[in-house]
Amino acid sequence: MEAPSYALWPFRSPADLTPKEASRWWEACYVPGPLEGLGTEPYWQVLLGGPRSGKTVALLALARWEAEHALLIPYPPEHWPGASREWVPGGDHLAQMMSGAALVLRDMFFQDLSRIFRLSDLQKEFLRWLMEKYLGPRAFRRWIEGLPPEYTETLSRIPSQDLFPTTSQPLDVQGQIDELVNLARRLGYSWVRVLIDFDPIQARKHREAIRRLIGEHDLMLHPGFRVAMTLPRELWIQEQLARIARGRIRVIPLSWTQEQVWEIALRHLRAACGDPSTRLEDWIAPALQRDLEAWLQKQYDGYAPAGWVELAETVLHLTTHGDRRLRRPLQAQDFREVVRTLCARHMPLRLDLEARGVWRGPRFIPLADQPLNLLRALWERRGGPVDASDERVRALLGPRGATKANLHTLVARIRRQIEPSPDQPVYLINRRGEGGYYLEHFIE
Repeated sequence: MEAPSYALWPFRSPADLTPKEASRWWEACYVPGPLEGLGTEPYWQVLLGGPRSGKTVALLALARWEAEHALLIPYPPEHWPGASREWVPGGDHLAQMMSGAALVLRDMFFQDLSRIFRLSDLQKEFLRWLMEKYLGPRAFRRWIEGLPPEYTETLSRIPSQDLFPTTSQPLDVQGQIDELVNLARRLGYSWVRVLIDFDPIQARKHREAIRRLIGEHDLMLHPGFRVAMTLPRELWIQEQLARIARGRIRVIPLSWTQEQVWEIALRHLRAACGDPSTRLEDWIAPALQRDLEAWLQKQYDGYAPAGWVELAETVLHLTTHGDRRLRRPLQAQDFREVVRTLCARHMPLRLDLEARGVWRGPRFIPLADQPLNLLRALWERRGGPVDASDERVRALLGPRGATKANLHTLVARIRRQIEPSPDQPVYLINRRGEGGYYLEHFIE
């Protein structure tokens, strides 16, 4: 496969970049979003937006800005109560958060052992309790045994006792939070910040746990213990989470203007092609810009940065890659090819049996039972072709209806719903001479 002639790092999440690349990304590609109200009461915030609206980048920006002021505790959904990798089996939200804090502090002190001696004797007792309580009885011993002997000897003398037996009694809850915040302040931080990032599918799976967290009002009372969480806008509304929060959470809607999203696209183009003077009109003619903007707005239900970033990469791919590269600037007649390539490169299909449909990138497409079941059969074959003789097709169409003509009719019906250009399919494919239908650009 021919290597692209433009840099790929601008199109990756800054969380996945090397430190040097990340520094370049924040300088060259980032356009500040509407993060007003952070750092004021209430102490918990929810970054609310639609699909790919920049919630994750906003959370990363917050962590970047607060890195010098806050002890940052990542709290990924896979470690939430009831999740397959919960840190404390059967533990509630406070238990999982405290486990995350124990892991962060363990790694921090391992990298800079001198910071331990900033702690008072009381705070050292809390540190030992935190690690033994939430990482396991042997975790503290295992940790100090890996340190230089002088540290091992000093830390082994810290008393071990169960300071806070529960995560449910109000005094135990506030005691743990008080001690964690005090420890963070002794280390030079002003507050503790818990960071939670959800994609739409994760949020739907964890909706009950989200409701429980937002209902944990005892956790929201300490000014030094703050939580920032991303959530899909529709989940906040559907689950009536504002009512549960009872004014204890500040909601920060992420919304973007036309000028901002095109600026985002231009910055990514400049960074990827290495030309800070290039203009958008050098790549996309104004008439095509209008058509693509209308299409992207429909897919994302508004202006969403990710759509314009993906468009920038698609334009670079089409104008610099392969023998059939398109002439720049792209014109209005290139609209269908741009959209098809954009879907193929950045908008995979995802089957959603619970919701009875598929996601095409950010857009959910509901399907009737027969189309949904055919896509499910194709997905279960993992790329293997399915034709009218397949037993799943016979079950869908009936023994007498399982003909090539009826299968073609069903496929044409599905393509009209899921394909950007049904006559030039991206997802539901059959090629002459290969037999049967199969899926491409389809993910789990």
